Amino acid sequence: MLIAIVLILSFVGKASLGIILSQNLNYWGTGSGYSFYYEMAQNLISGGGLYLYGGHHLFIPANFYALHPPLYPLFVAALCKLTHSSASSFIIVQALVSTLTVWIVYKITSRIAGPRAGLLAAVLYAFYPYAFFHDTQLQETNLYNLFSLASVWSLIVSIDKKKTLFFFLTGL
Repeated sequence: MLIAIVLILSFVGKASLGIILSQNLNYWGTGSGYSFYYEMAQNLISGGGLYLYGGHHLFIPANFYALHPPLYPLFVAALCKLTHSSASSFIIVQALVSTLTVWIVYKITSRIAGPRAGLLAAVLYAFYPYAFFHDTQLQETNLYNLFSLASVWSLIVSIDKKKTLFFFLTGL
């Protein structure tokens, strides 16, 4: 099945590129420009809340709360706790999230326009150069793309199967 090859190549390529690049920069530090997610996660792990301590270049208050929606910082904190802040492990999980998103793109497009269009959409999404690099970085859009597309897929399934549970899941 061609989609399986696309998914494998997407995962291996993104994970490999992310790990190689992380060896040459401080992944959790200023390498991505989103290090505040790591700082928020570390504050949470150490018993504090989801906030940044004063002194961060963007903020004046001593503790700045509710800077971003909490889902991604919670995701980062959970992975850091489970993997002892392993950048390579985090990159692999991000690559898995991205690969799952590619599969959902395939499913949505196949349902709407047929399997050939689904495969083309999956290839375009999987190997779009910006996303190929971006999806393994410390940035929230990878996770939010997955949930947004999963919501669309849930809506399609709920309409097809006329199941209330899928309509409910669509709204989550």
